[in-house]
Amino acid sequence: GAYLKRANLIGANLSGANLSGVDLEGLDLKGAILNEAEQDE
Repeated sequence: GAYLKRANLIGANLSGANLSGVDLEGLDLKGAILNEAEQDE
């Protein structure tokens, strides 16, 4: 959820285990989450 769009998106989670699908259930991060983050900026 929202926490990914903050510190975790910028931190180790994006480049580490969460990208594999631990919290993100797979492609969620590569899809909607990253798109939302770009729109935030």
